[in-house]
Amino acid sequence: MQGFRGPQLALTEDYKLPEAVLPPDQALPVALMTTKMIINAIKHGVAAPVRVAIGMGAQHCGYVAVTNRVSSAATMDWKSGQGLGIGLSLLSTLSEGIAEVTQRSTQQEMIMTIFLRPMGPGGSS
Repeated sequence: MQGFRGPQLALTEDYKLPEAVLPPDQALPVALMTTKMIINAIKHGVAAPVRVAIGMGAQHCGYVAVTNRVSSAATMDWKSGQGLGIGLSLLSTLSEGIAEVTQRSTQQEMIMTIFLRPMGPGGSS
């Protein structure tokens, strides 16, 4: 994008992961949640790459993690709802029944992760 000055986006994906299919009723909410987390990382992070990791955990539980550098400890708290704007409140609504969203913060970075509900190969829950 011409004239855009901000953090770069660094995508990581493990191509050795077993395949898991995301059912259509979950695909759009997961895409919207991931997009919102990336936008927030770019908007609120300092000038450093935003890291996006896609992986598979235990029991075919997929995850998407977005990590960004911050200038100080985060003022928002996902669990308590403190400091959540409309966009992050939307994350909470979209995740109901399909995923768990977590936040970890340090003085230097924030990690937001979407953990999808466990699925078997081929998309069976």
